[in-house]
Amino acid sequence: MQAFRWPAVALAGAVTLLGGCFPAVTQKTAAETQCQMLAERNGAQLAEIENLKAHARNAEEQLARAEQELAIAREQAALERQRLTGYQRQADEMREELKDLAGRAAAPTPATP
Repeated sequence: MQAFRWPAVALAGAVTLLGGCFPAVTQKTAAETQCQMLAERNGAQLAEIENLKAHARNAEEQLARAEQELAIAREQAALERQRLTGYQRQADEMREELKDLAGRAAAPTPATP
């Protein structure tokens, strides 16, 4: 009978020692729940990252359009400055011509016999 007890005691000891190696059902459920929550949070963060990337692309496109519009506006302003300079030159020339004409008109004309 002693030979029968020894394997039984060894088996009981092994079960006791190995019993701590396997998680309890509640621990497993808690770990699965936590894993699921983390997976959902990961999915939400990935969606947020994609939204932020799309927003960044839109902002970059708007910036590029604004820079193009600014370049066009600068070119138009330069042309308008050139036109204004031309108009001012014409106005100055006309003033000079009017002064000359007014000076000639004010000068006494010789009497005609």
